[in-house]
Amino acid sequence: MNLIKKPFKSYKGDGKFAYACYSLEDSDYVFPLLVKLTDNRYRIRYDEGVQDEIEVDALRKHNIKNCEVLLVFMSQKALGSLYFMKQLEMAQKLGISPYIIYLDHQTTSEQGSQLFGDDVKGIRVDESDEGTYFDLTYTFKTYVRV
Repeated sequence: MNLIKKPFKSYKGDGKFAYACYSLEDSDYVFPLLVKLTDNRYRIRYDEGVQDEIEVDALRKHNIKNCEVLLVFMSQKALGSLYFMKQLEMAQKLGISPYIIYLDHQTTSEQGSQLFGDDVKGIRVDESDEGTYFDLTYTFKTYVRV
């Protein structure tokens, strides 16, 4: 099993937080964005690799239900991930509308709309464009900021 080094500890406090849903295969794209958000004083929770399936499901449900904003990092790799799809299904069951960050040009806003309805919000991320990071942090300035 390959262990992926996490960029920072997941937020554990009682304050408002964003919960990040992503595929581990997208870590190279997702982690720099999460670091930018934490550098801008946003509280971020994400899975830290708890092994027990029942415990993981309960923790994910708690995090999705209680987050201020659900950040869904969508890509073709993510859509092929069982764990990623389980989190999306849980969000649907809980009636949580995510903010989708489209990581590749193969995923579309139509896919987001099919999963969560026409009112779903999102942004396409280009990792080579610093303006994208600004757009992402600006979008969340009213959410989860310390």
